[in-house]
Amino acid sequence: MDRKVKFIGLLFASLSLVISSGVAAAKSDALQKYLGRNEESVESQLKSLDTKQLIEEIDAIASTEEADDKLMPFVSALFEKKNKVQDSELLKVIKDKTKAVKTREAMVDLYLHIHEKEPITAELKELLNSPDVNERVKTKIVAGARFTEKDVHLLKELIAKDDALVAFHSLKQLSKTNTNEAYTIASEILSNLDVSSKDKVSAALKSTAKYLKKQPLNHKNYAKTEEDFLNLSFKIIDTNDDTYLKDSAFFAVSELQSKKAIKKIIESNSVDKELKVFAIDQNFVTLKEILQNNPTESDIKVVIEAMNLYPIVDLAEALDNAMKTINNPQLKEEAKNAISIMKEQGVKGNEKWLDKN
Repeated sequence: MDRKVKFIGLLFASLSLVISSGVAAAKSDALQKYLGRNEESVESQLKSLDTKQLIEEIDAIASTEEADDKLMPFVSALFEKKNKVQDSELLKVIKDKTKAVKTREAMVDLYLHIHEKEPITAELKELLNSPDVNERVKTKIVAGARFTEKDVHLLKELIAKDDALVAFHSLKQLSKTNTNEAYTIASEILSNLDVSSKDKVSAALKSTAKYLKKQPLNHKNYAKTEEDFLNLSFKIIDTNDDTYLKDSAFFAVSELQSKKAIKKIIESNSVDKELKVFAIDQNFVTLKEILQNNPTESDIKVVIEAMNLYPIVDLAEALDNAMKTINNPQLKEEAKNAISIMKEQGVKGNEKWLDKN
């Protein structure tokens, strides 16, 4: 779809929401002036606004209760003028505490878009170090910026200072920048679950999974580190009442894409069917590797159970070949039935998971 057509469609969809609700038109002069006008007129009006005027419109809308439904078309209009926006103009708005938080977040988005091919700028680092900058704004910066090895100290400071989403995204970014440093911090967080925030625990679980995936399986400490991580994750899954933490632990385990991880997921009574299906989809290559590397009866049983939950046609041949080394009549029958379902109803393996790094 043409960007202009898509943009105008967004605007009119937004305005339609205002009209149909029967309320907010009177609440926002920024929107009221566009009601009842055709697309050409609206487009012409938006083109006539300079960047300062568009930012003012955005801030007027961002201050209303229905901002989430209305902001997108006006932010899109500003993005269309990105080549006319000065960094100083955006940074001034981001720092301005009189502006709505949603306005400041939108300016962060645009600034990051303009600098998307560059490492995080000195100006954004200054904002992250400032105690006067809103936490949501800092979260936007950390989540969207590109960090390098030079920023390890900054990220570690942000993790230490914060207990919420700034820390969560800082640890995620540190995992990309320096996996070992992130793992050290994650280990400390996970060894103190009772005093660590949910966001930090969630990021620590993800960081540990990322660290383990980068380690060679024959590394002297890998087996114990993986076992400890799986035990901790399933302790959270089995005993914790917090859905956010339970899901964080599950997704971290699934992301490992290891034989032990997927087996524990399939065999667990604490993981529901929908999440198991997700893990099978994410781990179809791991399941195939299990079948191709001298599988035990226990290994094959797990794969059959997985295929009964979510049949993948790509694994049918591997399961058939694996069964040639097994003498268990009941298991052979179960495999035969599973293979039939895989060939008739199975989906193709999801290729987005082929890169295991």
